[in-house]
Amino acid sequence: IVAFVGVLMGASLPFLHEAPPGKQLSFRRRCKQLLRLLQQAPVWRLIVALVSITTLSLVTNQAQINANAQWFHIEPLQLGLSACFQSLMMAVGMWAFKRYLLQASWRLTYAGGILGTQLFSLLYLLTIFVPLFKNGWWYVFTQVDMSLAYALTSAIGIVVIPEITVPGFEGVIYGAVTTYTNQAMNVANAINNLLLAVWPSNTNNDELKACALGRARLSASEAGASCEEVQWNMAWLTLLATATACLSLLFLPLMPSQKEEVRRLAELPRSRAAGWAMLVLLAFLVIFGTTLAVLPIFPQTACLEIAGGKGC
Repeated sequence: IVAFVGVLMGASLPFLHEAPPGKQLSFRRRCKQLLRLLQQAPVWRLIVALVSITTLSLVTNQAQINANAQWFHIEPLQLGLSACFQSLMMAVGMWAFKRYLLQASWRLTYAGGILGTQLFSLLYLLTIFVPLFKNGWWYVFTQVDMSLAYALTSAIGIVVIPEITVPGFEGVIYGAVTTYTNQAMNVANAINNLLLAVWPSNTNNDELKACALGRARLSASEAGASCEEVQWNMAWLTLLATATACLSLLFLPLMPSQKEEVRRLAELPRSRAAGWAMLVLLAFLVIFGTTLAVLPIFPQTACLEIAGGKGC
């Protein structure tokens, strides 16, 4: 199902344009229309920017979920409140963007969202080293704050796309940008899995329990590693994930800063090379991203490090 949906997302793009009444468009004609749209400077620049930014900015410390389970207990109530407040903060962030940042630079707003998200992710260092912060309420606080910062980047994606669309082809462009970014998420997840393999203690439940609270804590001899070693391995993974995510800022200049720049880019001549490059990128992301998504499903490939396993 995952593979079918991934391929369908890319293959269905040419059909998102509704033909004029009484006129049929061949598949070849629809593909040419898609290619011409991808040749436009506002379109291909935004796609390159969002694919690069999405791939890098979504790199996170995936080991913290399992570490939290080994270090302290999170009540179902806390998890439920976390999900509820995250949705609320997303709504608040969207409202704040509309109220105060609608005319601000899209690049600066996006940069603020990325940096804010990474700043709150660094608060996990307190959970690693300070027992006081090994509790469910602190986890809820950090996750909710990250959602508020993430809302800024989500808002930019909503605002930019209508500005670069061509009348009559809104569905094609929106579908294309969504397809590119969704497949980029699969690539980001693969990077997260590879980072987990750098320090094996971050995924070893027994070694993680060397830093657990109360009776769940194991001695260094029982766990196979000291608490200090486990802490620093988790800290290095957190810092590496944050540094990787911050690299996404390098691609922000490709994103239009505001509506005026979109109009200026729209006046530039089409680039055939860029159009073909975008089609190649689409094919790569659909095939590679879909492959990464299905690897954890099958036992023969679930053990691969790129799929989140410990190696076959």
